[in-house]
Amino acid sequence: GPGRESKLYLIDFDIATSLDPNTAMKSSSYGDNFLGTKIFASRNAHRSTVFSKKDDLESLLFTLMYLYEGSLPWESVKCDVRELGKVKAKILKESS
Repeated sequence: GPGRESKLYLIDFDIATSLDPNTAMKSSSYGDNFLGTKIFASRNAHRSTVFSKKDDLESLLFTLMYLYEGSLPWESVKCDVRELGKVKAKILKESS
């Protein structure tokens, strides 16, 4: 309406894949190539394993944490992709 700020939200499904109906796992893997945004990626994504629905939920949780807090504990960590997965696991274990 008049005087109200309008916002448009976009979601990028560029690396989305379908689930294998027999295993409930993502049907493709990217091998050693990391795709995505490191701070929001699931811990399995950092290990370059085949993803499941759990990984989607974990990434969503990281996104919601970011929106609520304004940052993530591992956001400023400077390391390679695999090491960042270990940092996330350690931080999450310590905070639970």
